[in-house]
Amino acid sequence: AEASKAKDAVDAATDQAGVDAAKDSGTGEIAKVNPEAAAKPAAKEAIDKAAADKKAAIDARDDLTQEEKDAAKSAVDAEASKAKDAVDAATDQAGVDAAKDSGTSEIAKVNPEAAAKPAAKEAIDKAAADKKAAIDARDDLTQEEKDAAKSTVDTEANKAKDAVDAATDQAGVDAAKDSGTDEISKVNPEAVAKPAAKEAIDKAAADKKAAIDARDDLTQEEKDAAKSTVDAEASKAKDAVDAATDQASVDAAKDSGTNAITAVNPEAVAKPAAKEAIDKAAADKKAAIDARDDLTQEEKDAAKSTVDAEASKAKDAVDAATDQASVDAAKDSGTNEITKVNPEAVAKPAAKEAIDKAAADKKAAIDARDDLTQEEKDAAKSTVDTEANKAKDAVDAATDQAGVDAAKDSGTNEIAKVNPEAVAKPAAKEAIDKAAADKKAAIDARDDLTQEEKDAAKSTVDAEASKAKDAVDAATDQAGVDAAKDSGTNAITAVNPEAAAKPAAKEAIDKAAADKKAAIDANNDLTQEEKDAAKATVDAEASKAKDAVDAATDQAGVDAAKDSGTGEIAKVNPEAVAKPAAKEAIDKAAADKKAAIDANNDLTQEEKDAAKATVDAEASKAKDAVDAATDQAGVDAAKDSGTGEIAKVNPEAAAKPAAKEAIDKAAADKKAAIDANNNLTQEEKDAAKSTVDAEASKAKDAVDAATDQAGVDAAKDSGTGEIAKVNPEAVAKPAAKEAIDKAAADKKAAIDARDDLTQEEKDAAKSTVDAEANKAKGAVDAATDQAGVDAAKDSGTDEIAKVNPEAVAKPAAKEAIDKAAADKKAAIDARDDLTQEEKDAAKSTVDAEASKAKDAVDAATDQAGVDAAKDSGTNEIAKVNPEASAKPAAKAEIDKAAADKKAAIDARDDLTQEEKDAAKSTVDTEANKAKDAVDAATDQAGVDAAKDSGTNEIAKVNPEAVAKPAAKEAIDKAAADKKAAIDARDDLTQEEKDAAKSTVDAEASKAKDAVDAATDQAGVDAAKDSGTN
Repeated sequence: AEASKAKDAVDAATDQAGVDAAKDSGTGEIAKVNPEAAAKPAAKEAIDKAAADKKAAIDARDDLTQEEKDAAKSAVDAEASKAKDAVDAATDQAGVDAAKDSGTSEIAKVNPEAAAKPAAKEAIDKAAADKKAAIDARDDLTQEEKDAAKSTVDTEANKAKDAVDAATDQAGVDAAKDSGTDEISKVNPEAVAKPAAKEAIDKAAADKKAAIDARDDLTQEEKDAAKSTVDAEASKAKDAVDAATDQASVDAAKDSGTNAITAVNPEAVAKPAAKEAIDKAAADKKAAIDARDDLTQEEKDAAKSTVDAEASKAKDAVDAATDQASVDAAKDSGTNEITKVNPEAVAKPAAKEAIDKAAADKKAAIDARDDLTQEEKDAAKSTVDTEANKAKDAVDAATDQAGVDAAKDSGTNEIAKVNPEAVAKPAAKEAIDKAAADKKAAIDARDDLTQEEKDAAKSTVDAEASKAKDAVDAATDQAGVDAAKDSGTNAITAVNPEAAAKPAAKEAIDKAAADKKAAIDANNDLTQEEKDAAKATVDAEASKAKDAVDAATDQAGVDAAKDSGTGEIAKVNPEAVAKPAAKEAIDKAAADKKAAIDANNDLTQEEKDAAKATVDAEASKAKDAVDAATDQAGVDAAKDSGTGEIAKVNPEAAAKPAAKEAIDKAAADKKAAIDANNNLTQEEKDAAKSTVDAEASKAKDAVDAATDQAGVDAAKDSGTGEIAKVNPEAVAKPAAKEAIDKAAADKKAAIDARDDLTQEEKDAAKSTVDAEANKAKGAVDAATDQAGVDAAKDSGTDEIAKVNPEAVAKPAAKEAIDKAAADKKAAIDARDDLTQEEKDAAKSTVDAEASKAKDAVDAATDQAGVDAAKDSGTNEIAKVNPEASAKPAAKAEIDKAAADKKAAIDARDDLTQEEKDAAKSTVDTEANKAKDAVDAATDQAGVDAAKDSGTNEIAKVNPEAVAKPAAKEAIDKAAADKKAAIDARDDLTQEEKDAAKSTVDAEASKAKDAVDAATDQAGVDAAKDSGTN
């Protein structure tokens, strides 16, 4: 500029001096040019300012942890250092600007993504959302309870996120997140409204059903129907409570339900109807009773009381009835009992009957009296009839029991009073009766008369008395009565009987006794002692017989005493006793001994015959001794000696006992061997030993049945042979063990067939199976009976069946793989720098690696294989780290468009620096806005749209130059005004005017050049002002 100006001055000079002056001035001005380095320091300053601003912005961000801030500021420092190095390396302004712009752009790009706090908040929000979803899913909560609980969740979530925001480092973030999610998980609202409503409904239903059950006026059917209605209303109400969504609808459902339950008030039908039927039956019956005239009031009252009692009893039975059938039964029984009440008239008929009987008895008594004349009888009976009729009329007129009783008693009393008295004949007869009684008493006092003799004599007395009283009865006056009385008493006094029967009987007894004693004395088979004893017996019987004759009271008794006495005397026939009894005892002892010998199956026939021959010899010798004895002592001695010798005959059996002993030993040995066999159950042992016992018994029976030594030996040998053959086969325990072994084999095969177990898990499970099988077979061996064997077998197979190894290694490995996959996918989803397509592709890769790893786990056969498959799978999953391409590419395009745009702005000379800066700031704003939109985009289309929109907006930035055109316009206006003023001057020639206007044009051009050269508003204004001045 100075050189150009100098050269312009040289060109303008008109002479040498002017040229030199212009040259000197130009070179002087050029020499003064000493440019201060501005571009690079300014660029570095801009970079440092961008870095400081960026770090301040980073420090100002509450969403970053200190670790994230430190990492981001380190990135800023690295970019600033790199940019300043690029500035230093730049050789021109464009390079400086490019280095500065690139550096500040890279610094601007440092936009650390907050990870810890958003992740923590996301975890808190997820915990809150899950908790609120769980709350919303609960049907037992009202909307108010849900809203209150969710509000608590929101409060805890907000508090937790505030704590996350307040945290300054990762540890603080984690603590805030964990505390918040814990507090959210603790939110577990207790349902109050619905349970309380249902409880109120249940209580109302229970109270109502208790009230129904307490009602005695209802049958069980009526109670059951009413309680079913209560249950239905309660169920409907609780369903309504469940369906209610808020407190008001819960309360409405509860109130409606309890009101409906309270309204259940069953009307008793069966019992009131039954009682009504009973009351009607009672009323009808009492009306019928009151209509009867044959009853006294007491009888009516009694009958009606019976009706009332039956009715009351029936109604009590109705009340006590619990169902319709028992109500009907009580009603029917009650009305039937009431119907049966049919009171019989008793008092009046009984009273009349009593009166009639009293009259009849009285008249019969009068008719029966021989002491009355016919006229006395007729008069008396007429009086009786009159009293009877009068009494019965009084009974009919009576209205109650007392009146009936009074009429009856009065009538019968009056009848009873009718008693005509006889005088003459009774006195005569009394004298005759007294004479007869005195005579008969004298006859009865005589012991020498039999009853027949007494009776005959007393009959004579009675005949005489009767004849005399007949004469009295036949007499018509007192003299005739007296004559008959005297004649009769004299005839009675003359009766005096003679005794005949007893003396004759005693005489017959004495003759029989004398004859018997003579016969005894003539019997030579008896000793004198036996004769004397027999005759004493005869005398005793005779004396007893005569005492019996004296004691007899009639002929039959005398004859019986006589006949009995003579009969007893005739029976006295002394028998010889001592010797026959002794011989009989000897014979019996011999017979018994021989029978015992014959009954002894231990003896052979030969042994029996020999022993019985010995018995016979001893018996014969003993009886000879009895015959030789002269007295009782000798007889007894001979008998005792003989029976003693017979008793001593006791042949000892040898063959059969020895055979049986051999059989018993064989049996005992065999049973001991069976008991020692632990392979047998007690039942098998018992069965085998029973077989042994049966064979032994059969063998001994054969021995007993044998008749000679050969038979005994054959029976013994056969029996012991059969016993030896008893060899029971163990069945229960081998079968049980076989079942256990099969269960174990099946279980181990099932274990081996499981792909979800490692070989180690299979081996451990099969070892458990073997252990259980061995334990079970040990228990089978230890069992002593079938029940024990079965219990051991069943317990063992059950324990084997229970062996169901839980797969641990493979599920754990798969769980670790799934967790690694889930964590990786969550990390992928949490990345804002990826599009959804990039996330989906990466997560598909994760799923593929997880699936491949789990297939490898399934294919692994042991723990090492499982661990290798798991570790390989989780490592492959961890390697999935998708590189963001869409958003960085979009941002790069945006940054390039912005850089291009700013370069174009910077290249424009028509813009001041301020206008460039404003325009570039707009570019940066659009670029940042576009990149934010890219960051916010979730898929490729969104990224592309954000990128295209951003680059379009950047492209639209086309700043209009204002300052320089305005300055030039002002310069042009000043030049035009100046030239107009020059043209207006009359003191100038046209050449002067033209020269002056050329100068104006030159200054204007110089000024506009200066405006063009100005880089900022001040430079434009200075150039404009310098040019216009």
